[in-house]
Amino acid sequence: MMACTDNVPTVITEDKKANAPSVIGQDSEHQLKLTVPNLAGWGDLSEIRLSLGDSLELLATLESMTGLPLSDQALFLHSKTGNFLTQNQLVTSDTGQASSVLLATVVGHDEVTITYQDGLYTRLNVVVNEAPSLSADDPSIPKLEDLPGVVSWSTLAQVKYSDDLSTPPSFAEEIQALHGQDVKVQGFMLPLESAANQTHFILSVYPPSCFYCLPSGPEGIIEVYSQQSFNFSFEPLLLSGKLSVLTDDEMGIFYRIENAQPFSL
Repeated sequence: MMACTDNVPTVITEDKKANAPSVIGQDSEHQLKLTVPNLAGWGDLSEIRLSLGDSLELLATLESMTGLPLSDQALFLHSKTGNFLTQNQLVTSDTGQASSVLLATVVGHDEVTITYQDGLYTRLNVVVNEAPSLSADDPSIPKLEDLPGVVSWSTLAQVKYSDDLSTPPSFAEEIQALHGQDVKVQGFMLPLESAANQTHFILSVYPPSCFYCLPSGPEGIIEVYSQQSFNFSFEPLLLSGKLSVLTDDEMGIFYRIENAQPFSL
């Protein structure tokens, strides 16, 4: 099934005069801010409402109370309900900033917390709602034909799971046998990096239909890591790499490929 939503998430604000919507935590020496850059102009946030499949850019800023940026500092980003974060262990740059993207994969109320040195933190309230989904039989959705030697998405779909994060997914034996194996897969790229060339991205059974959309549920996506970069493309990608089948990933990912490389038939 494909989930698609409007291009701009709904945001509830407390003050629409500010340019950068954010939540801020402070102690006697530091200020920690969590900002949503793509909602600039909406003001300070009390709650963000997303639909299942939306994505949200998050920008963390760590400063001294005098406004000096603090670089090379470790920050930890956590989703209480397990919505997917492209990065959850962050290191601040020379400007005191670090970024991540939240993908709305779990329906319900969530708290996204950014923490510094176990004592300073701030939280952003997020509500993820169900989104209307298109039928896989919709003729407007590009279909990927099964290819010889390539693991099919119909195989990867053989998994049972629930919204209860304490209950691990149950994979078919055919999928379990692929764990730790070098495999070939095909799919559409969903970039996770702000660059034309990607080394960390999502491979999906369906193409993304808008900037904020996660095109499928967890059984229809693969997280990909590569030492070489892939050019962004709207066309299907063919890649190979070592597949991990995940039963307890804190981000809700079922499949991950590492050391990915392109191949052609």
